Amino acid sequence: MDSPDEKRHANDLSLQGNREFGMRVFVRERSQMSERAAGTMSREDKGPVVPPPTLDGALGTIAEAVADWPGVIATAHWDLFHPPLIDGVDFYFEEEELGHVHLDGSVHLATSRALCNALVAEGLARPWPYHRGWVHAQVQSIGPNAVIALFRRNYERLLQAH
Repeated sequence: MDSPDEKRHANDLSLQGNREFGMRVFVRERSQMSERAAGTMSREDKGPVVPPPTLDGALGTIAEAVADWPGVIATAHWDLFHPPLIDGVDFYFEEEELGHVHLDGSVHLATSRALCNALVAEGLARPWPYHRGWVHAQVQSIGPNAVIALFRRNYERLLQAH
């Protein structure tokens, strides 16, 4: 099986010519932030919207399951530190970010404060230290079924909001 770095390089998409890979950050209105994790970005603001890489094993199981839910869109997750490299799969419910899976097996979910607190209190995930409302977990530690269950709880939260 390929290492995460080999997969990342295999999924590297060259951008036309020497065009710089642009990352734009935007701020949402305060009223929208109350039930949305801080630091969420639209698909377009993360970089070019392209199909996700094909993943194997546990990561493939997770990607296929989450992408199959009604209204979920899966796209490539760009490595924010090495922009033209793909580092996993982003999942969106309509225009809301559910979260993403990295090639190294780390998982980040963009939840509400209430769901973040519940998942942490239940010992299912840890708070992501860089953004309020985000949680993270490792596929290797909790397994693909538990990761799918985390995504499902976030998905159901977004379903209720719509």
